[in-house]
Amino acid sequence: MSIPPENTSEEVLAIATTLARLTDADVDTSPLARLDEMSEDEAVKVIDDIFGEILYDGLDG
Repeated sequence: MSIPPENTSEEVLAIATTLARLTDADVDTSPLARLDEMSEDEAVKVIDDIFGEILYDGLDG
């Protein structure tokens, strides 16, 4: 998976924060604010982990 260059960390953070609020997920999305400072592999893992938590916690719980 690669991150499209037109997606900024601010946009990804906004999407994750909105999804977390809409699903009442208790997830720390703050690491997404630092995506621009990470390697692409690290960023993909952080995105995957956080969105996975949102789906698990917010939609399942």
